[in-house]
Amino acid sequence: MLHKIKSIHSIAPGFFLLLLLAWSPAHCSDKNDIETIVSFGKRTIVGDKLPESKKKAVSDALDLSVQRGVAGMLKGNDISAALGILYGQVFNDSQRYISTYRVLGELTENNHYMVAVEAKVDVGALERFFTDYGILDREGDKPSILLMVSEQVPGEVLPRYWWGKNPLSYQSTARTALAESLKKQGFNRIFGQSEKSLTALEKNKIRFDSIHDADGAVKLAALVQADVVVVGKARVSKASNIMGEERAYKAGLALDIFRVKGAKSMGSFQTKGVAKSRVKTDGIKHALASAGELAGEKLGTVIEREWSEQSSHARAIEVTIEGSDYLSNFIMLRRVLNKMEGIDNVQTKELGSKQAMVDIVFKGPAEQLADALMLETFDDFALEIFDVSANSLAIRFIRESGKESVSASDLEDAYISE
Repeated sequence: MLHKIKSIHSIAPGFFLLLLLAWSPAHCSDKNDIETIVSFGKRTIVGDKLPESKKKAVSDALDLSVQRGVAGMLKGNDISAALGILYGQVFNDSQRYISTYRVLGELTENNHYMVAVEAKVDVGALERFFTDYGILDREGDKPSILLMVSEQVPGEVLPRYWWGKNPLSYQSTARTALAESLKKQGFNRIFGQSEKSLTALEKNKIRFDSIHDADGAVKLAALVQADVVVVGKARVSKASNIMGEERAYKAGLALDIFRVKGAKSMGSFQTKGVAKSRVKTDGIKHALASAGELAGEKLGTVIEREWSEQSSHARAIEVTIEGSDYLSNFIMLRRVLNKMEGIDNVQTKELGSKQAMVDIVFKGPAEQLADALMLETFDDFALEIFDVSANSLAIRFIRESGKESVSASDLEDAYISE
């Protein structure tokens, strides 16, 4: 039996034509919006039509890559509700969401051709499409944020800032690191020194009594339609340590966080960053970036927690349920959940032999739901609640003696339809 494996260099010209057709400027996206997915395509070779089989196999692999990208973005109930849109609006021309691709390898065997393709899928474009059609509500899940971060570096008497009295146009390294960290956490609407914010400042003559005046910041944030404003103060100084030609630089970043509606404080904290460099400008930049990245990780957690606690609208909390004799206990728990105050709905996502996954639509954050569950009592089992975050938690049943196993009819009843 002959196995013939070819490298990318031996691919027919048609492959490269298809590659060029798959690329267009419309697909140029931020690198964070691109996901690399490897998929396979397989086609039967009819007669001497190997080039045609190759082209179709590559096309199949690209379609599959987009399908996998969609599956990674949407929950099961979202996919079920959107099958018509997926069929008519996405999968009928799925390759428009391919930025570029490369063939990793190909195989011809027994009149079959198989290819492995690494595709760059524009998940950012897919997310925007699903948001526009109401399939995703990610903008509703995460608040929009205005970042106002001043910076002061060695040798400068005053900090740099773009608002208030005597502003300067500058690129804030700490603010950039903050924004990048927040975007990784799903905060996609982040404002800063932009034409929109500068125009709002000029037209409305917002007064800042000091550089870091919270009242002025909240007013500006309201004009640019931000939900949260973060007022930051970054400062860099030279550290005393020296090693050869290298000098250490340390940056401190202090952040105050406010919910725009009601001008309510959401907390404050500080982070520090340290860097070493032979070049002063590089040392300053790296120290600021370090402090900004650390602050961004903490800032996302603080905003998500405080935003959930201060928001009264119902949200879907993802709950994992597992533990001893979990199926029969799950039935009893479901009946309790359906009667609890603040719970609008319970939707089963997965029901397996060892665990279930449900969405509980609750008016409050997951921590509040966990507190409410702690006050419930059960005759046959106890609950261990763990892994509590802003929008998810896990429940483990703890065995109690003297209870009967679940019947088949009860098991069918345990599935909660939407």
